[in-house]
Amino acid sequence: MKIETAKMNGKQGVNLLVIQPFQTVEEQKNNISPQDVTPSVTPIKTEKKHHSLCENKHNEKNVKIPDKMDTKKELDISFLPESVHPKFSETASPFFYPIDIYKLWQRAMTAYRKSKLEKPLEEVIEIIISAFKQTVFMQKAREIHTTFEGYFYSVVYANLVVTKRKEYRHFGFDIFSKILNGNG
Repeated sequence: MKIETAKMNGKQGVNLLVIQPFQTVEEQKNNISPQDVTPSVTPIKTEKKHHSLCENKHNEKNVKIPDKMDTKKELDISFLPESVHPKFSETASPFFYPIDIYKLWQRAMTAYRKSKLEKPLEEVIEIIISAFKQTVFMQKAREIHTTFEGYFYSVVYANLVVTKRKEYRHFGFDIFSKILNGNG
């Protein structure tokens, strides 16, 4: 029981807590009368919940339009957009559904744009396919500890950066190779 107190100036003082005596569990079991065991008259809340769940709610947010087909499994690679390179889609099709191939291709294109290569995409498609094959091998070897897409992106980007360095080798940026070859 909580007893509120007040200071002499009228402000709230320290609350006093009085510990009340209580019955033990055994005493409470012995003191129960047969009338206390009868079911209560109050309604059960779960019944109301059950009825509200069974009602048909025609709220626009709750209406789910059923799909005619599962697009992930029903489509083949012929439905992929033309932006996806055919060699890449043929290489990836035994391992992934077309939607996943498209997402992987988007990752590869992000890495290609980020690397800012001067070479056209046709010249580096073999590098991207090689990166995909490396990623599949690492997945089968259970060496990927992140997502497949993230690992694929990092391999593509790393390989494209190596290609970028080879592009700029003739500008004198590759000082270390000159030193190693004895030309520096």
